[in-house]
Amino acid sequence: MGNLEKYALYGAAVVSLLFVIWLLIRNLRREMEARHFHAYLRRVGAEGERQLLHTLLHLPGYKKVLTNLYLPARRRGNFTEVDLVCITKRGVFVVESKNYAAWIYGTDTDKNWLATFPNGDEFQFYNPILQNEAHIHALMRVLETDMKEYFTSVIVFGERTVFKDVYLEYTDAVLTLPRRFRRTMKKLMRRSPIHMSREDVKAMYNRLVPYGNADKETVKAHLRQMQRDNQR
Repeated sequence: MGNLEKYALYGAAVVSLLFVIWLLIRNLRREMEARHFHAYLRRVGAEGERQLLHTLLHLPGYKKVLTNLYLPARRRGNFTEVDLVCITKRGVFVVESKNYAAWIYGTDTDKNWLATFPNGDEFQFYNPILQNEAHIHALMRVLETDMKEYFTSVIVFGERTVFKDVYLEYTDAVLTLPRRFRRTMKKLMRRSPIHMSREDVKAMYNRLVPYGNADKETVKAHLRQMQRDNQR
């Protein structure tokens, strides 16, 4: 083998090694960006939930409000997190908070929706209609009831959200924004008949309270499950 061929082989080996290093660095950077992005979503999500909680607590009428319930999911060993539950004599309002400042695209039958942010980033997230539907079914299993008509799904996006291309056709779920949340809830409560007594409301609340005290392992398992779902 001549010197020229040796140099060519060495050069090819160096190029291959540099390519492998570049791939490793790129994948590591993407993983770090994804972690930071999920941490950002959790942070702004928590702030959005606090604002919604304040609104729920100051609505008129008798009610019980719970936050961050970790309920057993259908898949054994998994949990689903319910952001806010407002139990009233007129029914159970299950609130999912998506505090994004983004353009939103999706339909009620899509598996995933798309959020496009002002800096150009895009993020696919599980359809919140289907997500909150699963929350309602988890609540029904814990409460041992089949009265689905008692439950109302409410999804609240961030104040700067723009529903750019969102179509809802086969769902009764309600999409709204924080500035409209109080008015939306009062309207939903007015048009809902009285289903339960105070004692029923208290009984539901007491049944759900233990699920609000999730241990760290349960929370970590739920966050890992969320990341896996969002990567699909």
